[in-house]
Amino acid sequence: MGEGEENKNIQEEVNKEANIQEEVDVEEERLKYLDFVQTGAVFALVSFSKLYLFAKDVSGPFKPYVENAGGRFKSVVRPIYYKFQPVSNEILKFADHKVDESVTILDLFVPPIVKQLCTQAYSVARDAPVVACALTYYLLSPNEKFYMVLYGDG
Repeated sequence: MGEGEENKNIQEEVNKEANIQEEVDVEEERLKYLDFVQTGAVFALVSFSKLYLFAKDVSGPFKPYVENAGGRFKSVVRPIYYKFQPVSNEILKFADHKVDESVTILDLFVPPIVKQLCTQAYSVARDAPVVACALTYYLLSPNEKFYMVLYGDG
């Protein structure tokens, strides 16, 4: 085996180890129990953004005032968001870690039927935003355009 092939094999091994480390880092970043909180926050942000766009579109002669208020709101909220967003992620990670510790301890003492019920409740909580969106979509409303714009079909 030549020196070039040996260097190539070493480089491949280093790349494999780096990829494995990246996967471990990504797995550690993921929330195990409280990911529904992040999902709900993103859902709320998207919903409010669509609501703002809808309000701006139907505001008629007040459109410049709505845009002015939106610009001022963004100029105030954006710095606060960027300042506290890392802190909120760390708090969520800390809380998720504490929940994981509690679940590990309780896992030793809880009967299997209770574990099954907890798992079902967790899956319901995780799917709640999707279900809420689907229910809203299928509700009959006199203002269907509002729901369609708010939830992405318009």
